[in-house]
Amino acid sequence: MPKIKNIHLLAHINEIPWEEAQLLFLEPGNHIGPENRYEIVSLIGTGSIGVVYLVKDHQNKDKLLTLKMILPYIFEDESKLEIFLDKITELQKVQKQPILPVYDFWKQNNLYFYSMEYIIGPSLEEWLEEYQRLKKCVPLPEVCKIIIQVCSGLTLLHKISSHYLLHPNNLLLKKEGKSYEVYISDFGLYYLREKQFWNRAFSLMGRETYLFSEPKNTIWESSRQHDIYSLGMLLHKMLFFSTQAHLKKQWPENREDVPGSLLSIMQNAISPGSAESSLTIDGIQYALEEILLEYKDCELSTAKKDWSYKQETTKKRLSLKNNPEYFIEESPKISFPSLPPKEVAFVKNADYNKLLLQARNRLDQKKYPEAIELLSQAFIIQENSIVSELLENAQSLLKRAVECKEEAQRKEKEDIRSAIALITMSIEIYPYDQEAKKILEIFKEKQEMQNEISEILKEGDQLEEKGKYEEAILLWKRKASVSPDNKELQDRIIQVLDIMGEEARESIESGSLETAQKQLDTILKYSQDPYFQELQKQIFQMTQKKQKNLDLALEQAEKHLQKKQFSAALDVWENQLKKMPQEKQIQQKILETQKILSLSQENEKEYWNLIEAAQKLEKREDYKGALQALEKIRKRRAEWVYSAPDPTNEIERLKKMLISMEYSHQAQALLLDVNIAISKKEWNKVEKILSEPVFQLSLIPSVQKSYKNSYLLFEKHQKRWQIINEIFKIALTAIGIGSFVVLYFFYKK
Repeated sequence: MPKIKNIHLLAHINEIPWEEAQLLFLEPGNHIGPENRYEIVSLIGTGSIGVVYLVKDHQNKDKLLTLKMILPYIFEDESKLEIFLDKITELQKVQKQPILPVYDFWKQNNLYFYSMEYIIGPSLEEWLEEYQRLKKCVPLPEVCKIIIQVCSGLTLLHKISSHYLLHPNNLLLKKEGKSYEVYISDFGLYYLREKQFWNRAFSLMGRETYLFSEPKNTIWESSRQHDIYSLGMLLHKMLFFSTQAHLKKQWPENREDVPGSLLSIMQNAISPGSAESSLTIDGIQYALEEILLEYKDCELSTAKKDWSYKQETTKKRLSLKNNPEYFIEESPKISFPSLPPKEVAFVKNADYNKLLLQARNRLDQKKYPEAIELLSQAFIIQENSIVSELLENAQSLLKRAVECKEEAQRKEKEDIRSAIALITMSIEIYPYDQEAKKILEIFKEKQEMQNEISEILKEGDQLEEKGKYEEAILLWKRKASVSPDNKELQDRIIQVLDIMGEEARESIESGSLETAQKQLDTILKYSQDPYFQELQKQIFQMTQKKQKNLDLALEQAEKHLQKKQFSAALDVWENQLKKMPQEKQIQQKILETQKILSLSQENEKEYWNLIEAAQKLEKREDYKGALQALEKIRKRRAEWVYSAPDPTNEIERLKKMLISMEYSHQAQALLLDVNIAISKKEWNKVEKILSEPVFQLSLIPSVQKSYKNSYLLFEKHQKRWQIINEIFKIALTAIGIGSFVVLYFFYKK
């Protein structure tokens, strides 16, 4: 179960961008799975192909489980997915210690997940590190007990398939009393990737020791031998804390308690190419159980992580360690040939042994150049495969560290994160490389600078989105002055200037020359590009043309305004606005003219209201009220913007009418007498009254009308009287003529 929390390593192993690997990291409290069943508690670690979380199962009383999330592209090969699902399905049927139980498997958002039992306890790797920290050897009974459980688990797994990826981090330990239960995890993952991938992944993670590389011209009878090889390396790790790849080695003196039979098992397990390699898991388990029985009188002191012996006979049995046949003969299930002396016993050369021991110490300390020097000296004294392989391993590790450093330097400009991951890996392999440490410091400074620049770029982008271009440019300019070689900052400044230039051009096309000029003024502070200079020239020409048109429109509008022809002035500005829709001066003039026009319309309305009131009062012969209304018009006329007619003539006329009122009262009294005289038919009196001088003056219409009516009646009477007189005269004449004729004819006769 992975407990490494290195996202860079995960990205580097899978050769994917760091950002893509970052997508697998979930914050605590997030819910995932069918019906949001699982709640993320914490990140346990990163592995070769994904990440592992501690989760709560809300459908099972918040039980703590382990959740593995796998990179999305891992399952692109449908055939591999089918194989993996088959293995997981078979594994779910086991549900037995020492196999780690697997529960759900599902796909969500193109990612694959499966949940497992959460084991409270360390991995075998962490457990061994604690012993190593205390400088104590792992007691042999504990080694046997743990490996026996691993064998038991592998026996169950081999009914399905080999594990292939067995290493200390995949073995989880759960404390039960004074002993530990072992759980094997990560079964089936091997089938998801090619063998080349696992070789690379294990190499980068420092676990290549446990991954079998088939010797040339060697055909294994069973793929299970892969797990046997890993099992042998686990034994080697638990006994000698070695992390320096698979070695045919002379075992160190600090494990004189290791019996020869166990050494023979380990030697055969990690030397699968030899003819004697006929080990089986059951055989190894049986042999370990037999060895454990030999120590039935040994007691593990868990407090001191050391062990003591109860009986002297135990020491005697331990002294037989250099005779492995002692144990082999007792095993009915498996036989182990005697090991070649060079492969197990120390060479009887003090200098050689000293050099070899010092070299191993240097290898454990990762001091490879010193180890290579010591091994070279040992090789001169004694040529054997142990020294050869140790030397080859030290050289390959040193070479790998150098390759990582060189690759980091090559990737520095392309991807600083990958470069840091590589140089860190180089230092992890060979921590005494001072040059690599200096390079790492430089890379980290560069990454900090890049991170700072990224933050500044992000901050500037936010300002740019808000349209605060100059603030963004100033922010980037300040940083560019500190990092003049940073092309990204320069490019971003040029990009924003181009955006501003494009907006200025659009403003010019829309007629917003003032806006365009402001934008261009800002641009020209930071760039004298010919394109921007040409825009400046274009703005100048258009500004002159616009000003000429504005002056002409202003002149026309002023003429109308002087004549108080506000509608005509408004028409001038509106026509000009159609030509210059973005011109603020025209918009302002339109607003001002509209305001004056509105006020003029209000004044006109007030004027006609006063005129109408004066007319109504005049009709009612309230000349005083009518005169007041007209006087108000004359007074307000000076305040109005409306060009109201001058009411002076009307005012003078009404003043005369007021004077006429006095004569009209006299005339009205006389007319009453006229009406009485008419009713009495005293026409002489009527004539006398109507001939009064007052009736010749200007009278108010009602009196004038009454006078006319009375005068018409008088005239009518006069005409009638004249007719009667004429008739009377005619009658008298006729009578006279008749009388004359009568007298004539009378006297003639």
